[in-house]
Amino acid sequence: MQHRISTMIGKAIRATDGDLGKVKEFYFDDATWTIRYMIAETGNWLLGRKVLISLVALKNIDPESSALSVNLSCAQVRNSPDIDTERPVYRQHEEEIHKYYEWPMYWQGGFGGTLGITPYPLFENSPPVNPPDSGRHDDHHLRSTRHVTGYHIHATDGEIGHVVDYIVDDE
Repeated sequence: MQHRISTMIGKAIRATDGDLGKVKEFYFDDATWTIRYMIAETGNWLLGRKVLISLVALKNIDPESSALSVNLSCAQVRNSPDIDTERPVYRQHEEEIHKYYEWPMYWQGGFGGTLGITPYPLFENSPPVNPPDSGRHDDHHLRSTRHVTGYHIHATDGEIGHVVDYIVDDE
């Protein structure tokens, strides 16, 4: 089933042992336009902290309860590294959080799909994702879906429209 990202904003996020909070927004990498993370707004139980959750942790989207389930515990999220989601997410931040959760690092050639959102290359024989290397380890290649919505899209022969939403497939 296909889902619009805009309809997932505000949905509850369920951990293995309770509620984590709500979906605030999603981040995608600007090299492949692949959704990589969701931002969870934790609410009162973590003093409103916002946390970055890789879609590798996403188990399912339950249409009946309007919730997204993740394979993380509340304690794992509570003890996760702090990342300021109001600032650019740099590669060293991604490395820190991937090491903490023991998630594979997609930029090193990992693969596998998650609910059709494909946080890694589509096929096992796909090459590693290698964003342009400027020689800096703090280059960010993540963009907020919220910030890019409304951007104008240009083809080689002129403007063709603007970004309204993103669609993901849970199959």
